Amino acid sequence: MKKIHSSFHQIVPVRKFRDYLTAEQTDLALETTHLAWVRTTLVMILAGLCISKGPQLLSEAKLLTQEIIAESNIMGIVLVVTGTVLLTVITFYFLLRRKQLSSVSKINSYTLIPMLLISAFTVLVGIGISYLLIAT
Repeated sequence: MKKIHSSFHQIVPVRKFRDYLTAEQTDLALETTHLAWVRTTLVMILAGLCISKGPQLLSEAKLLTQEIIAESNIMGIVLVVTGTVLLTVITFYFLLRRKQLSSVSKINSYTLIPMLLISAFTVLVGIGISYLLIAT
């Protein structure tokens, strides 16, 4: 069997090295997908804020009626809450898949903490905006 020199500074069999690269590739794909979901839910949260508060600004200029403002406020709240819940579910799914992957192969989890911080920050922003929209 062929042996190659890996980044571990030791000689590893080629099959083991391929398995390591496959696990690393899967891990990077998980991270990329998770970051795409974070961007999507952040846009949902910000769109909900704009849909909810935008018509209020237009009503001050007497361009919209109160009925439209009430409906847009409900739609904005639904978007913000949906984005926040969706990101929470996606983060748990990411953690589950990451745990499954680490049980199969020995991958480094050096990017786990930043990913969780980004998700937690976005969820907190969503919760804060939800509270702001529901309270007003």
